Amino acid sequence: MKTKLKTNRKIQSKKKNSISPKKSGAKTKTEVRMVLNIQLKEVPVSVNHIWKHSNRGGFVRTYLTAAGREFKDRLAQQVPKDFVPLDEPLRVILILTFPDKRKRDIDNYCKGILDALKGRAYTDDSIIQEMFVKKRYEKNKPNIEIIVETMEGD
Repeated sequence: MKTKLKTNRKIQSKKKNSISPKKSGAKTKTEVRMVLNIQLKEVPVSVNHIWKHSNRGGFVRTYLTAAGREFKDRLAQQVPKDFVPLDEPLRVILILTFPDKRKRDIDNYCKGILDALKGRAYTDDSIIQEMFVKKRYEKNKPNIEIIVETMEGD
């Protein structure tokens, strides 16, 4: 009995995950071309360390910290000097490798990375149409990998 139940669950999960393409009225495929691959061998910096807030005279002011400026400069320097910033729909893939398994919110790393590349890799981060983020762990090997791809079609 137990074996039969396991088999049934596997079949059901396969059915749920299977997607059949539309035959009529299907959109054209999006063509993707990798344009830039950047790797920075350091621990990704969280947005909480890049921007700080102060309250002076009843007004809240948000400012870029010194650590944030240094991180943005290091990341921007990875883009080749002769690279012309892209101004077309983009897909960005971020692979963040951490040296330990501390609890971290993956979304706190995206904004700082994307803002650092604004004006160097692309004209503005508003042209990014798709973004994929992956968090990995590898002891003593921190890394930030950024893949920028152009999207044509759709």
